[in-house]
Amino acid sequence: MCNYGGGLGKSLKPFVEYNEPGKIMIIETPQSKSAQLSACWGPIESARAKVRGAEGVIVSGNVRQVDQFQDAGLPVLSRGIAALGPREYMRLGSVNETLAIGGLKVDPDDILLADDDGVVVVRQQELSQVIESCEYGVKHDEVVLQAIAEGSTMKEAWRKAYDLLGPPVEYARPFRR
Repeated sequence: MCNYGGGLGKSLKPFVEYNEPGKIMIIETPQSKSAQLSACWGPIESARAKVRGAEGVIVSGNVRQVDQFQDAGLPVLSRGIAALGPREYMRLGSVNETLAIGGLKVDPDDILLADDDGVVVVRQQELSQVIESCEYGVKHDEVVLQAIAEGSTMKEAWRKAYDLLGPPVEYARPFRR
């Protein structure tokens, strides 16, 4: 995890070397208008991160030259794409510290799950609750989809899922500030 734009005054290049194999790299970029015109990640950083064993990269700002790295087997999720590379105001600020991305607090030991739909952050101590809730959700959706395929209305399908599975396993805490 790194804050990209703070006080260490180094480029992002050394950050890739801090990565431990099997980890997801998270980069918080400045949110100023000028910073949002530039990208801080591209194919060179992706190539080195892949060699270092990264499982993926999440960037709160922009990336560039996506076509050159998207098939490399390293998932990279970003807020956007920009043609310009990093500017002088984008420098490594800190490493392995808590970040705030999109108003969400992300700690170095958090578990991250990410795909094209977005990113989910789970605290270690909440993992079993989240797994239980997700397993219920998958079973629920399977029952509802099957009931709909058999001709049930939405209301009937949801009732069938409730009758078979019981009430939902509640776990909802979408924001940590």
